[in-house]
Amino acid sequence: MKAPHPAYKQGKISLATVLSGLVSLCVLVTIILVMFSAFQSSKQLMERTALSTNFSKASKMSDTLDALTKTIRLSLRYSVHREQAGMWDGPDQIQRMNEDLNLMKQSSNFFNSIVVVDKYGIIRGATKEINYLINEPITSESLKQALASRRSSISDPFFDERTGNLFIMVSEPLYDKKQQYKGFIGGSIYLKKNNVMSTIFEKNTNDFLESYFYIVDQQGNLLFHPDPMLVGKNIRENIIVKKLMARQSGSETITTMNNSELLVGYASVKENGWGIVVATPVQSIKDQLFYHFKNVAVTVAIPLLLLVFAVVILARSIANPFLRLSQFVSQLGAPEELSSWRKNHWIRETDLLIKSTIHAGSLIQAQHHQLTKDAETDPLTGLMNRRTLIKFLTLWIEEKLPFSIIIIDIDRFKQVNDKYGHQAGDAVLKQLAHTVIHALRPEDIGYRYGGEELVILLQQTELEEAYLVAEQLRMAVAEGVDPVVGRVTISQGVAQYPMHGTSPEELLHKADQALYKAKNAGRNQTIAAAADVLSS
Repeated sequence: MKAPHPAYKQGKISLATVLSGLVSLCVLVTIILVMFSAFQSSKQLMERTALSTNFSKASKMSDTLDALTKTIRLSLRYSVHREQAGMWDGPDQIQRMNEDLNLMKQSSNFFNSIVVVDKYGIIRGATKEINYLINEPITSESLKQALASRRSSISDPFFDERTGNLFIMVSEPLYDKKQQYKGFIGGSIYLKKNNVMSTIFEKNTNDFLESYFYIVDQQGNLLFHPDPMLVGKNIRENIIVKKLMARQSGSETITTMNNSELLVGYASVKENGWGIVVATPVQSIKDQLFYHFKNVAVTVAIPLLLLVFAVVILARSIANPFLRLSQFVSQLGAPEELSSWRKNHWIRETDLLIKSTIHAGSLIQAQHHQLTKDAETDPLTGLMNRRTLIKFLTLWIEEKLPFSIIIIDIDRFKQVNDKYGHQAGDAVLKQLAHTVIHALRPEDIGYRYGGEELVILLQQTELEEAYLVAEQLRMAVAEGVDPVVGRVTISQGVAQYPMHGTSPEELLHKADQALYKAKNAGRNQTIAAAADVLSS
């Protein structure tokens, strides 16, 4: 037999090597494309969820700060009534006034210091940490304006060199028995030290997505920020702060001056005109997804190596199956379509390749499905979350499906948390969710609306029937006994579409109003919303 020409192998690649390389490249590219597509869809989902969550956080923090401001002002007004009784008639009265101020500061913890200023701008009384300022004049223009206005006020941030503090002051006017203006009483909140805002909100300063929040006043001055060096800085040119100064609330994606993207939720505080901003860096979401898909890649690596190995073995034995297997691998992103392929191929290597590819695709799809499920489900109760509730409400209204809605609230739930702890509160919430799930028909859906509030959507259900369902649920809960907290009761509000509204907001508002009526009527009750007269 004649030997092959020496140049036959020079610069040539075997058919098996070409086919092995092409199929392996096809597998890798397909997996990369599938993972990239999953990454993008997961990123969009997480961004939408972060925007919704940040707006919800900002709104709740706004409500908390609104209530705090009202409480602070009520506390000052109470002190005003005490100090107006004698109006500094003598040394004993001034001593009593200083004792009252110290007692007020210790009992409320609202202020870092408290002062009483007369109508001439002289400090007549002060708590012990700044009592060296008694009989000293006020120097801040903000305080002088508060004195001149003779009204309740909250000052802009200002720095006092005598105390070395950057602070704001909440003030209330003082009048004597003849209604003659005598000055004001003011409580100071030190912005760069521990204060009432940092005590209440410090748990919200961060999360696994590196979210953070800050508070601005009506002039755009930073009153709270995770970076203490920024406190007191005016950021009124910030686009979100401009909207807060216009008393707007909402959520949106913005680009900062250093070209980084933020997912921002913001809400205005009704009582004092301040604003709350909760922001999540888009980069932190990307980092979380990169970490997640890195783990997916590690999980898929072994099946992928087996797949490539099987392709190489198959290519060395026979070339024809490579064409079919390249088509097979191109379907890696849709495991449900792979089931139509023969699971037991007559060639052993090809059979291993197909099974490994199906396994790899299933792992990727399972991870993607898990992300979607986590975005729609409340992790504590297992019920659908608020975002999914709004989606179904909108869908049913668009399809004009008649339905009823029940809002459920656990009575005195805060007392359960305060007395037995948050773990016991979580157990009560999970037990209530379990009771709701077992009370639902197949076409009904239960949701966690927020906090201790749950919502049930009853499809094709009139108001009277929904009321009976709610009552049965209420009695079932009332008859049960929790081994830790004992007897638990619920209050409920019921509304019906389209009788009580033609939008998710209207229906939730009507049901919520009915719920609060049930609360105010003594709790452990169900109240249906009153019917509105619809215009033709």
